[in-house]
Amino acid sequence: VSDTEEWDYTFEGWSQTKDGTVLQQLPKVTEKASYYAIVSKVKQVYTLSFDTLGGSEIEPVTVEYGSTINEPAAPVKDNHRFMGWSTSKTTINAVQWPITLKSDTCIYAVWNEKVDIKSYLSILMNTGFNPYSFIPKSMLADNVNNHVSKEDVTYNFSVDTKVSDIKYGGFGDQWNMVLNNLNQSETFYNVLTTSEIIISSTIVAFNNYLDKNIEDTASHQIKNSEYTAEISFKDNILSYTLQLETSLNIPLIGNVTPQIHMELNVETGEKTARIQLNDNNAIKYVINDDSYLFVIEYGIDNLSRKAMFFIERKNGKVDGHIFEFIKVKDSDVVSSSAQFYIDNEYVSVVGNKTSKIIAFDGYINELYLTSSGKLLGYEVREELTFASVTKQYNTLWFNLNEFDGIKTIKAVENKNAAALTGTKNPHDIYLNGDSKIFKPKHNTVLLVETSRKYDIELRTQYFYGYEDEKLVEYKTEIPMLFVQAEDLNDLVSYLASNNKISTNFNLNSKYIAKIQSDYGTLVDEFILFKDTITSDMINDLIGEKVELK
Repeated sequence: VSDTEEWDYTFEGWSQTKDGTVLQQLPKVTEKASYYAIVSKVKQVYTLSFDTLGGSEIEPVTVEYGSTINEPAAPVKDNHRFMGWSTSKTTINAVQWPITLKSDTCIYAVWNEKVDIKSYLSILMNTGFNPYSFIPKSMLADNVNNHVSKEDVTYNFSVDTKVSDIKYGGFGDQWNMVLNNLNQSETFYNVLTTSEIIISSTIVAFNNYLDKNIEDTASHQIKNSEYTAEISFKDNILSYTLQLETSLNIPLIGNVTPQIHMELNVETGEKTARIQLNDNNAIKYVINDDSYLFVIEYGIDNLSRKAMFFIERKNGKVDGHIFEFIKVKDSDVVSSSAQFYIDNEYVSVVGNKTSKIIAFDGYINELYLTSSGKLLGYEVREELTFASVTKQYNTLWFNLNEFDGIKTIKAVENKNAAALTGTKNPHDIYLNGDSKIFKPKHNTVLLVETSRKYDIELRTQYFYGYEDEKLVEYKTEIPMLFVQAEDLNDLVSYLASNNKISTNFNLNSKYIAKIQSDYGTLVDEFILFKDTITSDMINDLIGEKVELK
C-alpha cells in the first residue's frame, strides 16, 4: 500500500482472517487456503517552520495532517515593524490564520522599517540653511566694511572732482545680479520665519498625534480657521504642507495667504521648500549639504520676473549659475544670465547683463579679490559694425584710481554724442583741471574713425549702506578707464602723447593677467551655457500649488 499525504501505511504481516492475528509464519501448504494482509496506518506528521528574516526566533510546530495552527506571538526586530506572515520570501502572499497543515511548510515574516516621523519632521523643520554661507563675507551686501552713505556716492562730475574722493570698491552689474537674486529669495524665505509660530504649533499637534497612533503614520491633517496643515510619508519622502487661511502682509507684494510645502528625502537628506504667495509669486528651494537651488517667479499680472539660481561647493571652490527672464504679458522680452567662480583668492563672474549699455548683446567678465571684495577690473566682449565691417572688440575696464597721474576729473554731458555707435563718449572728459577735452585714440576703418582704443567713461557700480536700519542699494556712476586689450601695453604712452598725461598704471600685473586669462576661457564657456535653461523650464521646476486632501 502506498503512503498518502494524510496516512503513513505499514505492512504488519498475514492473517487467516480479516483483522485477525498476525501469523508468526505461514503454515505448510496442504490444501487450498486464503490469507489476509494486515496493514496499520497512522496520520502523517508535518512541521510548520517560521523564518523571521532576522527577527526573534519562533519555534517550529509539528502536528498531524489536517491539524489547525493558530498564529503565534509576533516576532520582533530592531528598527522594524512586524506586518505579518507570507508564504513567499520574495513576494507578499499573506497567510490566512488558522493554518490547516497538510505538508511541511515554511512561512516568512514581513517587515516594514520603522519610520521615525518625529525625528524626520524635526530635520525637515530645521530651516536654518544659509545660502549666503557659500559667499565670502567681503562679497555680501551686508559687509559693513564696504558700507557707504548715500552722500558718499553722490557726485557732481560737472565740476572738477578729486579722484581720491571717489569711492571705488562697488560691485559691477554681474556680481550685483548675484546679490539681487539672493536678496529676492530671502524675501520669500522670510515667510517661513513669519509663519514660525504657526508651524511650531502644528508640529506639536502632529507629534502628539504620532505618539498616540504609532501604527498609522502615513498621513494626518490638522484644520482650523487660521490654517490647514498636513503631513504624509510615502516612498521615503516626508512632506509637510501649511496653507494659511489668514493673510500676511509681505513688503512690495501686499496681503497674501501663503502656502508652504516642504519635503525631506529620508534616504538622501535632500530638502525642498516651496512657498507660494499668490498666482504670480512663488519660489521653490532645493537644499543639499553642498548645493543650493532656487527657482522663482514674482511680479504682477502683466509684468513679472523669473529666475533660476544654482550654487554648489566642490573641493573648497564654489560655482554658481543664474538665469533671469523679464516677462511682459505673455512674452519674455529680456533674458540675462551669469556664471561665477569663487576660490580663496579670486571671485570671477561672467554674464551678459548691463545697466549702462542699451541693447547690449555682449559679455562681461568681472574679477574681484576674495579677501577684500575689491573690483580689480573687467573685460567686455562685443561686436560692432562700421561701414558694413563687423569686428569683435575685447575691452578692458579699470578703476581710475589705479592711474597715479590722474588727479581730478570733470565729466560734462555731451548731448550730441552718438553713444550707441561706440565712437563717441556721452560726456566730455576733462582731467587735472585742463580746459581741453580729453582725447581718446581711435581705430579707423577705411580712414573713418570708428571705435576708441581707450577712453574714460562713467560706469555703473553698486554700493550698499543702511538707512533707518534697513540695508539699501546705491546705484551710482563713477569714471573708469577702458582700453582695447591689444592696446594695453601702449596705454601709458598713448596718454602721454595724446593728452600730455604722465602716469603709471599701478594695478598688479598678475591681476591684469588673471582678468585676461579668465576672459579667454570663461566667456566661451558662458556662451555655451547661457541658453540651456528656458523660461518654461523654470515654470516646470517651480511646479504647482499643492492640493490638500
